[in-house]
Amino acid sequence: ALCTCLYGQTFSEQPLWPKGIENNPIQYPEEKVRTSEVRKSSLSQKNRVFSCVSNPAYVLHQPEKPNGTAIVICPGGGFRDVWFDREGNDFALFLKSYGITSLVLKYRTFNADQIGSALQYNEYIYHVYADAKQAIYLLRSRAKELGLDAAKIGIGGFSAGGALSLGTALEIGDDKLPAYAEHTKPNTRPDFACLIYPGIDPLFLKAIETKTQIPPMFLINGREDTLTPAVKSVDLFQAL
Repeated sequence: ALCTCLYGQTFSEQPLWPKGIENNPIQYPEEKVRTSEVRKSSLSQKNRVFSCVSNPAYVLHQPEKPNGTAIVICPGGGFRDVWFDREGNDFALFLKSYGITSLVLKYRTFNADQIGSALQYNEYIYHVYADAKQAIYLLRSRAKELGLDAAKIGIGGFSAGGALSLGTALEIGDDKLPAYAEHTKPNTRPDFACLIYPGIDPLFLKAIETKTQIPPMFLINGREDTLTPAVKSVDLFQAL
């Protein structure tokens, strides 16, 4: 009965920035989506992969009896794609069965051959960072309404989404946030981070050396992983 309930549900996307994004530099002619093979173990029984995302959105998964903990989930995809179900909604449905509220984030992507502007990756990254901050802001600002403890709101992600989560937890881009995201600066540090085979830049390790406040972190990586090698997670663990 539980499986039937999970498989049968639809996921309603909401705009991440309800008032829009002023002078959004990430503009594509149209958002693209493809469907990949669905695993039998998939709780959502979906496997959509989005690219050319100009207008970020989210899906909120609320348990019947929330335990007060919530997490922003950032799917992976090398920042070119967003594996929205396999690394997003499936994880959210798993956490939902434990009373955890999840916000699955469909953040803006960097598709250089489609972007239609001179935007560079090192500029793009602060806009996607703003998307992650906005997601935390939405959960924390609605904590009472959603039955959440405002001090138990974290962020987590897979691969590139793990890199985004780690950068957000370390507040890497706070000094370079775009103007439209200034309202997210206060009180949007996550209370924990869940990093699943995360992309780890040496910049993160250097930042850890100078930080006095770092939220608790959970890491998981497969030894056989060649794309996001486990040794980098070991380096991160040692730095922490």
